[in-house]
Amino acid sequence: MSAPHEPSDEELARTAKSGGYNAFDQLHARLFSKVRAACASLVGGSEQADDLSVETFARAWGAMARCSYDPSKVRRFQAWLLKVAKNVCIDHLRWHQWKFVSLDEAAEPDGTAPVEPPDESWDPDRLVSWTCVRDAWEALPHRQRLVLAAKYWAGETWEDVADGLGCSVQQARSEAARARSAMARHLGMT
Repeated sequence: MSAPHEPSDEELARTAKSGGYNAFDQLHARLFSKVRAACASLVGGSEQADDLSVETFARAWGAMARCSYDPSKVRRFQAWLLKVAKNVCIDHLRWHQWKFVSLDEAAEPDGTAPVEPPDESWDPDRLVSWTCVRDAWEALPHRQRLVLAAKYWAGETWEDVADGLGCSVQQARSEAARARSAMARHLGMT
């Protein structure tokens, strides 16, 4: 006997957009920890990350109710939700002082990092200790961390990254290049 079909995030999102509260609850249960980790990595502090995660889901539900979320134009609901989370965090940072965020402060309550380090078996010739990567990340200015997180972690387009930061695409690309160079220097890769 086959297991019951587990609906995809996209199927649940279509149902939720049609007023399916249960489907939205399932999305919330399934994706809350990822949204929280994204918020924690951008602004730090578990209390802030919790609040911003709740705000992310509230905005997502509002977008569905206002018809500004169109499932036919969104390939991956999770990517769209993480973009909402990034925008919530950017709005939060615009209203509060910009500050450096330590990955130690952004750790989960059980002490784990919001984004787990790579598996030790991954490409041993190019493996760098997770502590070194964390230190290189913390050395970056906050704006550069936002660019890298939005582009390479959340997978946003350069246009979306630039829009989120309130700058041109060229400025966003330059910021990312400076950040990558700084991380490479810090890790001794140049």
